[in-house]
Amino acid sequence: MAALVLIILVFSLVAPNFLSLSNLTLMLGQVSVVGVIAFGATFVLILGGLDLSIMGIPGFVGSLVAMLLSRGMGTFPAILIGLLAGAALGLVNGLFAVKLRVGIIYSGLAMAWIARGLDLWVSNYGPIFDGVRGNDAFLWLGQGKVGAFPAIFLIFLTLFIILHFLMTKTPFGRNMYAIGGSEDGAACGINIDRYKLIGLCISGLFSAIGGILITAKAGGSMPRVGEGVWFNVLLAVLFGTTVRTGGVAHILGTAVGVLFTGVLLNGFTQLNVHEFDQAVIQGALIVAAVFMGSLGGKMLKIDLK
Repeated sequence: MAALVLIILVFSLVAPNFLSLSNLTLMLGQVSVVGVIAFGATFVLILGGLDLSIMGIPGFVGSLVAMLLSRGMGTFPAILIGLLAGAALGLVNGLFAVKLRVGIIYSGLAMAWIARGLDLWVSNYGPIFDGVRGNDAFLWLGQGKVGAFPAIFLIFLTLFIILHFLMTKTPFGRNMYAIGGSEDGAACGINIDRYKLIGLCISGLFSAIGGILITAKAGGSMPRVGEGVWFNVLLAVLFGTTVRTGGVAHILGTAVGVLFTGVLLNGFTQLNVHEFDQAVIQGALIVAAVFMGSLGGKMLKIDLK
């Protein structure tokens, strides 16, 4: 949290337009897409896994919904099918990991490539704008405003409130943390495989929401567009493990990590930092995030099994 406040202060001093209303609105819209996908990935990280399917599912669902809209399907049915498709891929990802025992990382990597192939198939290797542009109801999700706030940010904020309550005030959240803390200790009384399936299903669902928001924000879909956000999602969730509880993923930490990542990248853009330099800094920050988590008393552990 202190790091977030510090970089906001630094950028506000060195970048004259950083705190302008137009830039803040732009930044809130940018972090919201990353944040929604990161929330889903947090569920898997809590369980001790890293869901790499986030590299492929958002792009596929975005293309799928755009394709359905281009063929005349209504906005709500198209979105619903997209959400179900994301959750279904998350479920298949979970079955790979749990039933075939290949591990969450490897199943997620496989699902990323499957989703990538489906994305290219659905989009026919090209952009889809018909049915999206001119669809005011759909575009509002990514481009609309409620007062001074982007609608997409209010979606992010609403999801944060719901998920934070779910993970801190319900038995479901406590069981998730129990499994992540010690799978062997949680084995007597908790169906671990079921929770892993649910966690990966949620991750797939939120990747789908992210993909839909990307399409609505851009006014159309582009093949593999979701691949452009996964690294920022990874940075956000890993940085989030350093907030309050070293090495432990949680929804509040992820929200702070998302804001930290968004402010950082926006500030770099304001200062005209080269893309190559940004990539180096982001890579270094991932190492720093894991190291900072270990200083809090618990090294972040990713299960490869």
